[in-house]
Amino acid sequence: PQLAKHRGLLETDADGKAESSALDEEAALVLDLDHTLLHTTLPKDQTQTGKLQRIKSGLEGTVHAVTVNDYTYYTKLRPHLRSFLAAMAEMFELYVYTAGDRAYAESIAKVLDESGRWFSGRIVSRDDYADVPAEHKKLNKIFPIDEHWATALILDDNCDTWDHPSDARNPRENLIHVVKYNFWPRNVGETHNPVNDGAAPPIAAALDSEAGDLSAEELPGEAEFDALVRKLLEADALDRHLLHL
Repeated sequence: PQLAKHRGLLETDADGKAESSALDEEAALVLDLDHTLLHTTLPKDQTQTGKLQRIKSGLEGTVHAVTVNDYTYYTKLRPHLRSFLAAMAEMFELYVYTAGDRAYAESIAKVLDESGRWFSGRIVSRDDYADVPAEHKKLNKIFPIDEHWATALILDDNCDTWDHPSDARNPRENLIHVVKYNFWPRNVGETHNPVNDGAAPPIAAALDSEAGDLSAEELPGEAEFDALVRKLLEADALDRHLLHL
């Protein structure tokens, strides 16, 4: 697994810029939100809201209704996400870094970490780096001193946001790329994706014919709807556990 391998390299090397005893406290894992840890969608009307609420009722614990600035989003957590975060919290100091705004970031962080013990307020949103384009992320927004970069790893589905060849030091060197996570069909709501890389959601593409029911003006029948949810879950079960990176 890449995370364990990279953590081991930090402990034994860190480019000679930090002692291993300090790394036990300072090793950091910077986590993107959308399409890395979860998939969020915003219903466009009451009919879509009803459909998403029905899916949520059948998937309690993994689908959450999150209200941000009077809008209610529906967020599906990546499979096994909580066990992944618990394991990573034993190895790293966890940070959230998202291109979403602060209100969204803090609301989602509360869903992921209700007690606040994992993130402890370590959240960076686009509101915190107005001097950087929305499609870019800068590691120095968390670690202003370059030497601290040696103790940091990044987990993100979008490599391009971290690729800055013109910079003296490119944060992409710290990146572990993860497969883009998608759950919601394209015709139900509007995906929360602050940096759109144009990639088509594979699960939604596979379910286009069945998901047509979800874009209809009326709710499908119970049996029809349950069959669609089963298909969503079957596709979701194929997602690779983040611990296997």
